[in-house]
Amino acid sequence: MAVELIRGLQRVFLGDDAADELGIARSRLADVVRIARPLLVASVRVRAFAAGGGASLIARGYRERDGEMDRMPAAYGVTHQMVDDAPAAPAS
Repeated sequence: MAVELIRGLQRVFLGDDAADELGIARSRLADVVRIARPLLVASVRVRAFAAGGGASLIARGYRERDGEMDRMPAAYGVTHQMVDDAPAAPAS
């Protein structure tokens, strides 16, 4: 199902002609994605509005990410830094 969904998303994003040229197989879910797209766009807008605007939603995401970056090493016993630290949240 996940592969079908990704193919559907690719075909909607690229268009059927370009997807055909790239050899992306047709997906039964492409039509579902096309139909659901306006609902998904609306849900993103409602979520941003409910959070106080897009900037507030982004700032909240950075705060949650920072908390997880602090929590996960202790939760999983990570004692090394093999991945560069993610950049800090932009100043608001």
